[in-house]
Amino acid sequence: LTASALGAELTDFITPTLDIRARYEHVEDGSSSLSIPTLGAQFGFEVKGAHGFSGVVEYEVTASFDDDYVLDPEQSDWNQLYLQYEAGETVAKAGRQVIVLGTVDKSGEAAFVGDLMWRQNQQTFDAVTVTDQSIEDLSVFLGYSRQVNRILSTRGDKALKGEGDMVLVNLKYTGFSLPFSTYYYGINNLSFAKDSDTFGLSTKIGHLYLELATQNGNDYVHVNYGSKIGPGTLKFGLEQLGDGFSTPLATVHKFNGFADKYIVQRITGNHDGIADFYTMYGFKCPCGMHLKLFGHYFTDDSYRVTTGSEFDIVLAKQLNKYTKAVIKYADFNASNGGVG
Repeated sequence: LTASALGAELTDFITPTLDIRARYEHVEDGSSSLSIPTLGAQFGFEVKGAHGFSGVVEYEVTASFDDDYVLDPEQSDWNQLYLQYEAGETVAKAGRQVIVLGTVDKSGEAAFVGDLMWRQNQQTFDAVTVTDQSIEDLSVFLGYSRQVNRILSTRGDKALKGEGDMVLVNLKYTGFSLPFSTYYYGINNLSFAKDSDTFGLSTKIGHLYLELATQNGNDYVHVNYGSKIGPGTLKFGLEQLGDGFSTPLATVHKFNGFADKYIVQRITGNHDGIADFYTMYGFKCPCGMHLKLFGHYFTDDSYRVTTGSEFDIVLAKQLNKYTKAVIKYADFNASNGGVG
């Protein structure tokens, strides 16, 4: 349950912000089970200055009612703290900020760099970034980060805070009948990930989405097709990471099922290849609710070894302008030496 509010301006220059998330999670894994309630809050303000300058100050607090649950630990820290300069269609930011990079379709959003805001702690970057849209139909993003603050908090012995050198380049062009995007993500000296250089390209042909990437000799493929069927939308596709391919800056919860059985493998690259054959059907229900059904079938990248299957359900309801309720269910079944 999430409640977000953008308050009335205190002055012509200051606007307060507030986002509160009440969450309950129940996990059964073999003979063990966990029930974890947490409460998260992000609060701060946006400052509008003169001559194109502005800024954001935002603090984040998580209250956990299970000290041993590492995914949403008790923590507090600055979530965003950056200075921004805007000149026409060019925006530059310096400081702690959220970065979400995608492709020509939402299917590829945050697959390599981003945050879904599923856990209570949001992933941010201590970075300098420039976004330019001064050329019609072209969007250019350039960024350099010295630290990524991942979702397991940024303080204490449970922290997953990585210092290193991260170069992020992302371009999208939508002026052709065949839109395309291309990107380069260079990661070096990051404490919890191996060094990598990732080059990628994506396009969309009608309802068909295609993305290809290469990383240190390993390949990545993501292809899907979506179409209106009956009252909803049906999509089916394949996302495949070659042996050792890693996505340490991604929001891994969005991919490979909501049970999160492959998140460590994606972040570290310690796997023999992950092939995810998936399908999704989403439609509107009575009372303004939205329902999505997912199916996943997992193998290695040779397609000869099955590692598991999963069924997911997501039900969402916008209660009012500021409040949204979401229920997720995930059922993962391992097979042939799968991940659990």
